Amino acid sequence: MSQQSYYSRPLRILLVDDEASVRQVFSRLFEADGHIVGVATNGAEGLAQFQASTWDVVVTDRRMPELDGSDLAKEIKQLSPSTPSS
Repeated sequence: MSQQSYYSRPLRILLVDDEASVRQVFSRLFEADGHIVGVATNGAEGLAQFQASTWDVVVTDRRMPELDGSDLAKEIKQLSPSTPSS
């Protein structure tokens, strides 16, 4: 039985987390739903990947070394004011 997606196309999801096990689990879940997943191991790497490509969604850990998730979200909002945030 195939899984039906609720989206008209796969989402491009950037996953930013400093824990390998978290990246692995969420990547597999998102990919199993048909989405395209990029991963970054910290906020600085996530910001670089955000600037280098187009992403529909950014999922980030809040507590990370170098650049935490809250600061990453602020940087992304400055670069892309139309990006929704919550």
